[in-house]
Amino acid sequence: MTEFAADLAKFAEWAASLEREIEATQIVAAAPHDDRVFPLLRAADALRLGLKSYQWREMAKYLRSLDDLSPEGGRNHRVTLSQVHAYLDHRGIRPKRPDSSKSGIRVAVANFKGGAAKSTTCLHLAISLAMRGYRVLAIDTDPQATLTRYLGYRPWFLNASQSLAGTWFPQDYFMEPEDVAAAEAQGVQGLDQIVFPEPIKTHVDGLDLLPGSTGLTEIDVDLITRVGGQDTPQLINQLDENLAVYAKDYDIVITDFQPAFSLFQSFLLKAHDALVLPVPTESADVAGTADFLHQVSQVLMSFERVDGVHKVWDPTLVVHTKRRLKNAEVVEAMAGKVFGVHRPLVHVDDSTAVSASLSALKSVYEAISSDYDLRAIKRARDQYDAVAAFVESALRKRWFEVSGEERYGSQ
Repeated sequence: MTEFAADLAKFAEWAASLEREIEATQIVAAAPHDDRVFPLLRAADALRLGLKSYQWREMAKYLRSLDDLSPEGGRNHRVTLSQVHAYLDHRGIRPKRPDSSKSGIRVAVANFKGGAAKSTTCLHLAISLAMRGYRVLAIDTDPQATLTRYLGYRPWFLNASQSLAGTWFPQDYFMEPEDVAAAEAQGVQGLDQIVFPEPIKTHVDGLDLLPGSTGLTEIDVDLITRVGGQDTPQLINQLDENLAVYAKDYDIVITDFQPAFSLFQSFLLKAHDALVLPVPTESADVAGTADFLHQVSQVLMSFERVDGVHKVWDPTLVVHTKRRLKNAEVVEAMAGKVFGVHRPLVHVDDSTAVSASLSALKSVYEAISSDYDLRAIKRARDQYDAVAAFVESALRKRWFEVSGEERYGSQ
């Protein structure tokens, strides 16, 4: 054997070492269930979220009346995101889904092509929409749990039953036999039943998380063994029913998909109302996107014939991520020709500022000067804000079309 040989024991050793290194990095970034907090906001930040100057002054007056304002004066005040949301609630102008809607809109961030920046896009969309005041649930369906890590949680400290897998399997499915026996000996009931996991809070006010887990792969294994039988129609719509349980408590549910094709991911896509398709400006990524669209259309069309439901994702938006100057114009022109109105004129550059933020397990909204150049960080924030604003406007257009309500929590 050469010095490059490795066996399963070596893989396990590497995995343990990597987990220790990642944990050390994450401790520096401060996990939300420890002491991680979202940065304080200045007037400029609040204005970027849509508040007017007079509303910033009014908010300061409101918080001062509650004895809940820092002693700094005028535009130099720093406030928490939760204070901004409290003011919006107080004024009755916090954005939300239409009052007539019984469920939040479910947005898939999907492209089976690896490296398309799905988790990064999902992270920043979820945070930006939550900052604006929406009640957002982020769902991580990737066994690698990248989104979960970015939001400060360490997947190996979470049980698979806390993920979407907990809506598919009974409680005892992911338990060791001795733990099941011990729980039964203590009189614990219902271990053979499904109990939907509670979303966990993040350090971003208004944003909750259903974390990722390696246990999510079990759903696909289960589907492979059962699809084709008598319960196929029920299986096709089971994820839709499971997500509906969560969507009723939020304005927006935004889901990070796996970078791989599977029955689980196909059925999960069918369970969403809207789609954001991240597409980098490289020819290989465009080709991978074509493969994604082919696979989804072929698989879901066959199942449409089974359940008789014609599926529409509204809105469906194509967003250029990791945009590089080289070939960007060619790919953008190609995408514009193919996707038309579905490809808005917003994009996110392949920015070192984004990479530097993510390497510290932070979003660009939390990055500071020690992470990277502040001007580059601001550019990245502005680009993600532009993407989020377009997604928000498209969602609001759909909400208005469905509800007919002229105003639902707009400022």
